Amino acid sequence: MKSSEVGVLIEYNEQGKLSHITDHINYSRYYEYDENGLLIYEKNKGIINDKEDTIQYSYDIKGRIINIKTSKVEWHADSTIKDNILIIEESFVYDDNNTLIGTHIKDDDENYECWKTYDMNGLIIHEKIIDDCGYMKEKYITYDYQGRIIYKHLIDDCGTDNEYWYDYDQSGKAKLIKETKNYK
Repeated sequence: MKSSEVGVLIEYNEQGKLSHITDHINYSRYYEYDENGLLIYEKNKGIINDKEDTIQYSYDIKGRIINIKTSKVEWHADSTIKDNILIIEESFVYDDNNTLIGTHIKDDDENYECWKTYDMNGLIIHEKIIDDCGYMKEKYITYDYQGRIIYKHLIDDCGTDNEYWYDYDQSGKAKLIKETKNYK
């Protein structure tokens, strides 16, 4: 089935799911689905060159997304320079109640990694980042029953070890009530 809007061609598969889009400047995006109708693959074809970026999706047995892998082509107009393929991987972890409790992102191009842990309300309680220089930063967060930050602990490879305690006034505005900064 095809549909068209002002210079945009939209195609659907037999199940009625989006399968292909081509816009007025010939940029194309293709979609593939598994037997359960879950998106498993996207392919984007550029307009300046014929390089293709892809996104692959993986799911667990319950249909929850557990991995996204993005491959992007960094091309050069100068044909003597080799194109780079950049890869970003995202992983997701769930508890028995289907609540997202952890994520991991790895970006090969930026040489960056980030881990996040979530509480049962989806709030970040721990975050660890390793940046492009190899420096590690960690953050631990505690919330009150209303989901407001009441404690934050920040540490890094440079010797920072800072803690912050927060309280809230009647209007809900945060105020810092205690702060300790330690440097090694």
